[in-house]
This record gives sequence, structure tokens and C-alpha cells, in this order.
Amino acid sequence: MALENAEITIQFTAQWTGDHRVCYREVGAPTYICTIPGSPSGAPGIHTYCAAGNTCQYNIPIQVDNETCDQVDYEGYVQAVCEDEASLAGRIPFTISFIPSPDCRRFEITCDNVPVLDVTGFPTGTGYADGVYPGLPAIGGGGSNATFTVTVAGGIITDVTVDTPGSGYTSAPTVDLSSISFTPGTVAVLVVNLDNCTSSVRVYDCSNDFVSVPTGTIALGENIFGCYNNGTHPEVPSDFTISENGNCLCNCIEVTFEPPLADSYNYAYIDCNGVTVNGNIAAGAPAVGPICVVDGSYLTIPTGAAVPVVTVGAACNAVAP
Repeated sequence: MALENAEITIQFTAQWTGDHRVCYREVGAPTYICTIPGSPSGAPGIHTYCAAGNTCQYNIPIQVDNETCDQVDYEGYVQAVCEDEASLAGRIPFTISFIPSPDCRRFEITCDNVPVLDVTGFPTGTGYADGVYPGLPAIGGGGSNATFTVTVAGGIITDVTVDTPGSGYTSAPTVDLSSISFTPGTVAVLVVNLDNCTSSVRVYDCSNDFVSVPTGTIALGENIFGCYNNGTHPEVPSDFTISENGNCLCNCIEVTFEPPLADSYNYAYIDCNGVTVNGNIAAGAPAVGPICVVDGSYLTIPTGAAVPVVTVGAACNAVAP
């Protein structure tokens, strides 16, 4: 967490000539922080003087975290000090929200419907009529349009190929064998395997730079996270769904871990989704990175004698899947 100084500027019209107390707190805090008597009037933490009928101003010093994009909400009131501090009389309430810029929102992108990849499990079954049967449909799985060609020899299913992979499957369907004549025998058990999502996805960081996640690398049920400026996101391909999932860390940098040739070491870092990642690089292994990490979060622990080299880039251009 990196705290930065900020101010809440309060303006009010006084109904009484004299000092006014200003009380404030972050929404949800148990107690208010209030100004006290002192000089000069209106200094940080000191009551501010205002004449009746005049518009006066007080600046509340606060600190906000510049590593997250969370909105911060404050509430408070202005009250003439002639009123008892515990009294609700004469309180002029205010509320204010700080929204860091950029307003980085974290989105979860999930591969949730895919085509059929292939069928395994044969040779299988007995009692099926010999022949080649094209165009057999899939049953179940939530998708549509997958078809298969089934080959039967000696009453046994010896081969199944995918004619059309279909789309939209959320679970594995079965091959419809009902059109193949079947005499009493052993029911075939075929395993329909699903493919990965067939589209590429752009994953943005807080600066609206992006990395393209290649086609065919995201499996059914797998998700990746992306950060998007100003709370919006682009449309995702039809084989993915997208949902908002918290906030992003905004001060990410690129880091490359480069091991010495003779030694290995462990490493850890916080990625731009706020997740702690641990790993190991063996002696002689290639470098890891560049990867997107929260500035200052990376740690290396040599398992040998040499100290690993960490190369820090100028900017982070990608959010790690």
C-alpha cells in the first residue's frame, strides 16, 4: 500500500459568527475526527472561524491509497461550536467520494462453451451392425451441431471421427448410436472430449495496453483476469463470458528473473490481480518474464551461492493470465 496526501474541501454558509467545528470519518468508521480550538483558525485540525452569512471553507487532510482503484467514501458535518459536540443540533452534513484515476476495474473472463475435439474409448461394445455411419449427432452437453462418423467392424466400434465440432458445449455430450442396429451385446462406452475455447481474448491492464491470449489456450471452465480503464470492457467472443470481479492494482511494472547459470532460486511476487505467485527457476533454466508484478512486491531467495539478477522494465504492458 502506498498512501498519498489528499484534501477534502468543504464550503459552508455560516448562520453564526464564531468558530465552527468540522468532523469527518471514512464511511463505516466507528468515530468522527473533529477539529479542536486553536490558532490559526482553519489550520489542519483547528476550528475554522466564519461570520454569519458568509461562505467559508475548510480543507480536511486525508491520505488515500494509490495502489488500488477502490472508491473511498467520507462523511461528516460542520457545526458551530456554540452547540455541544455531542448534540445533533445545527449539524450541516456532507458526503464525498474519491475515485482514483484511472478507475481500474477487474474483470473475470471465463471460457464457458466450447466445440467437440475428438472421441476416444474405442474399440468398444459388441453386437453393433457392421458399416460406416456418418452424420450421427451428439446428445446433451448444452451445445449444438456436433456430428460424428462411426465405423463398426465385427460388431465392435473401431473408430469415431468428428464430422463437425459444433459449438456451445458446457459439458461433454454423448454420441447418438440409436440409428445403428444393435443385437444383444455390450453397450459401447465412448468418451467425447471437448476442445479449448476457439477465440483469442485481449486482456487489458490499467493503462489500456493489452496482451492477446492466443486461440486455443483457455480450457472450458478456466478463467483469466483483466484490468480495464474507466470501468468498461470490450465485448468478448461468444465462447467466453465476462463478469466484474473487484479492483485492479494500478502500479504494475515488468520484471524478468534471470538465474545465474550455476544456481537455482525461488521467487515470489504479487501479480496485477493481487494474487501472490511462487515459483522456482532451476540452474541453467531460461529466464522467467517479463511478467507483470506490483512494484516492489517481488522477492528472490537463492538456493545456491549466487544472487539472481532481476531486470525491471519501465512499464507493465500485460496482465498475467
